[in-house]
Amino acid sequence: MEDITLDSDFFFKKYKPVRREDGENHEYYFETYGDDFEFVKAQSPDYVWTVVDSDIGTYIVQGLRFVNRINYLIATKPYKEGEPDHYIDHLDSDMDDLYWNNSSHTIS
Repeated sequence: MEDITLDSDFFFKKYKPVRREDGENHEYYFETYGDDFEFVKAQSPDYVWTVVDSDIGTYIVQGLRFVNRINYLIATKPYKEGEPDHYIDHLDSDMDDLYWNNSSHTIS
C-alpha cells in the first residue's frame, strides 16, 4: 500500500474525535497524565490517537504512544488496518513548502 500522509483537517473529518466533557484546554485534546490519561488508557486501542512532536512538526499517529507525546485524541470511529495511520498536525514553516510541494504526498 502506498504511504499517504494527510493533514489534521482530514483526520478530524474522518475520525470525529470526542470533545472533552470539562471544556478545559483544547476541546479535543486529553492530557498525558492524571484522570485524562486514565480515561485514554481505558479506551479501545483502535480509537486512540497520539499527538507527537518531531524535528519537523507535529503529527497525529494511531495508537497509545509515549515517546514525544503531547496529547491524546479519542476518535468516535475506529481505525481499520490498511488505512493511513498518521496525519500532519503542523509542520515547522521551513518544512511546510518542502512537504506540500512534494508530489508523493498528494491524494488521487
